[in-house]
Amino acid sequence: MAVVGNRLCVTDTGNNRVVVHGLDGTFLRCISNLGSGHRRLQPSAVAVVNDSLFVVGEHSVAVHGVDGAFRFEFGEGQF
Repeated sequence: MAVVGNRLCVTDTGNNRVVVHGLDGTFLRCISNLGSGHRRLQPSAVAVVNDSLFVVGEHSVAVHGVDGAFRFEFGEGQF
């Protein structure tokens, strides 16, 4: 779970997505299609650094903008 301004980002591992809520609990959106390539990321943790949302999976980390736009992925075979 991570707080970005007035938004709360929560991993929804079972549905392979990050769910974004307002701090009052109001649903805002889902970020799905995490990662790239043939195997989608199953998120287990999320962190925010500046304007980047780091979504941690089993074998890689996908980096998205806080708006949900995919930026890049690293880690598959790199660790």
